[in-house]
Amino acid sequence: MRPLVVLLQTHPIFNGDTRDDNPNPSKYAKAAEFRAQQANAPPHQQAPYPSYFRNGEGLPLSTPGSIIRLGHGIEWVHHPLTPGQTTTWTPQSGAARGAIRSVYTDGAPTQFDVIYHYRGAGTSARGHGQFVLANYHAAAAPPPQEPPGQGQSSSTDNKS
Repeated sequence: MRPLVVLLQTHPIFNGDTRDDNPNPSKYAKAAEFRAQQANAPPHQQAPYPSYFRNGEGLPLSTPGSIIRLGHGIEWVHHPLTPGQTTTWTPQSGAARGAIRSVYTDGAPTQFDVIYHYRGAGTSARGHGQFVLANYHAAAAPPPQEPPGQGQSSSTDNKS
């Protein structure tokens, strides 16, 4: 089975070509890497991450959210994701948080959506790009290859 990839743009920027040899690797990430990071993500809010996410953008998230803090309505938690690695981000790692986050119902980190800051969608009150939902796509399958001996006629095939 081909791996799934997460497309990190809202517009097709490489014509749907999500193969590993794509010339624009920063525009996509392997879903398997994000799933590996989420396997060790903290299940509940803690400082600094995962932090509360209220979904002010109204994104169509696949997880239901929950009431975490009284008086705040339905909320989720979100946690940094880093393309190209399988290790979960921690403050001790010294790595920058980056713009990509998982967002999940409190207590259920393995069921998540991927969101990222994108200035093309507007600017938040803190000056970051608004969050947009990343799209999951199956990796492009390589072109089919004909089995040996197929597609070529031999001299024995053309006898009259």
